[in-house]
Amino acid sequence: MRVLIFLTIILLVQFLHADGNKSVSMQLTQLVNAAFNEAKNKNHYISLAARNKMLSQQIAKDAVKIVTKIDEKKARKDIDKHIKEFKRTIDAFLYGNKKLGVTPLKEPLAVQE
Repeated sequence: MRVLIFLTIILLVQFLHADGNKSVSMQLTQLVNAAFNEAKNKNHYISLAARNKMLSQQIAKDAVKIVTKIDEKKARKDIDKHIKEFKRTIDAFLYGNKKLGVTPLKEPLAVQE
């Protein structure tokens, strides 16, 4: 549905631009650009969340290795690294992190509950 809306707006922008109405055309172009930027930001946040999902699985695997004493020294080193990465992403969602390209969530549900 959103793709259809974007295509409709793009066609409208092209029509208005061809008609010579540049102020409306500029406003619609800015609107389309803002919508694409918002979608790009959402994809970036989803990628970070997916990475944390993978890290949580890796942390569990490291913990099993530590408990079963399978390559325990490396597993302890890895689990520390994975926990730090996981926490850094959570903190980025809560407080923002320019290096990760994340602005803080305005109303994080986890904080409210």
